[in-house]
Amino acid sequence: MTPPVAATNSTPLRIAFLWLAMGLTLLMVIASTLVKAAIQTDFSEFVHHPGPRGWEVFCLQFFLYLSLGTGALFLQAAWFRWLSLALFTLAGLYMLAHQLGHMAEGWRYGLTGAVDLAHHLLSALGVWQAWRWCRQTRQQEGAALKPQELAC
Repeated sequence: MTPPVAATNSTPLRIAFLWLAMGLTLLMVIASTLVKAAIQTDFSEFVHHPGPRGWEVFCLQFFLYLSLGTGALFLQAAWFRWLSLALFTLAGLYMLAHQLGHMAEGWRYGLTGAVDLAHHLLSALGVWQAWRWCRQTRQQEGAALKPQELAC
């Protein structure tokens, strides 16, 4: 039996997936940086990047990405939709500025650049999906989790 089209074409589900995917890109950047440092047996760069404050920012970003993805599945209010749009936009611009700052410092990007590019593309797709979500009326949402479904 195939699932109904609405169940697999849910905008909140897409939003949740995009937040999760952005969180995974953050994990990939940290993991690849750690692996590279381990291979070279040189962790001295971690003093400067990400550094103590950078690690705190990373943890906050990861928490927000997972929280917003979960929220997209359970919160259907207009204010949350607009918040998602604003935060997708800010997350994309923040990471773009971060990457451009490193490029201005002369950092060369290898595979980490590909992961950063994936983050930028996911952010852009998130902005587009969140914009579509904001424009939908509550009655047109076919696959959103409803309170009676949550009670089961």
